[in-house]
Amino acid sequence: MREILVINALNERDLLRDRIFQQIGKMRFVDYKKQCEERTAGMLMEEKAFCEKVKSDFQSFQDLIRNYDEIDAAIVASNATTIIKTKYGEYTVAAAIAQKQRLKVSSERENIRRTPLFDDSRTIKGDFETEAIQLMQNQMVEVMEKVKKAQTSLEASAEEMRNSILGSDKAKKDAASMAVVDEYLKTNRYKLVDPLNLTEKLAQMKTDRDALYSELDTAIKISNATTKIQVNF
Repeated sequence: MREILVINALNERDLLRDRIFQQIGKMRFVDYKKQCEERTAGMLMEEKAFCEKVKSDFQSFQDLIRNYDEIDAAIVASNATTIIKTKYGEYTVAAAIAQKQRLKVSSERENIRRTPLFDDSRTIKGDFETEAIQLMQNQMVEVMEKVKKAQTSLEASAEEMRNSILGSDKAKKDAASMAVVDEYLKTNRYKLVDPLNLTEKLAQMKTDRDALYSELDTAIKISNATTKIQVNF
């Protein structure tokens, strides 16, 4: 039995995975030959040597898988019990990794119209904050444009009312009538209904998300570099 740091175990697990696939790619399990010849037709090996090689390669393949499963299980067990502390609270390493992955921002989701809340398989995407931020930004732009257009239309209507009251002789200005128009404009003026104060809320959400992602990333790296696990190979 030996002890290794999680960071080294992760690298070793990756190497084992690569070796397993390399082993799969080069293994030859069967061959054929003429009864009267000693060597096989494909591998050009004596039958006994070929059989021994196949058995040896297959055993090596099984050993690699067993080692991979053992080190992977040890990493998972360690992540499930090791606690890391952040200013946002305590997490197991497993929970921190899951949270970090959820917060990971993809450049493909910068435009919510190109990337809906659901992918093609109808699986909900995990980066909820980024999706919400994009939706907030789009709605803010859309509604502010509507307010601008509606207000422009209202002011045009008020101007028509003024001209109608004044008639062709603008010198005959009726103060009371003009006050009615001004009151109409004031009463019907459009405003943005923004309960969350989205400009500030968006900035805060982005800051909090990025700060949490960065802190989790650092805490996970420190934990991996200081936590040890045990394996039997």
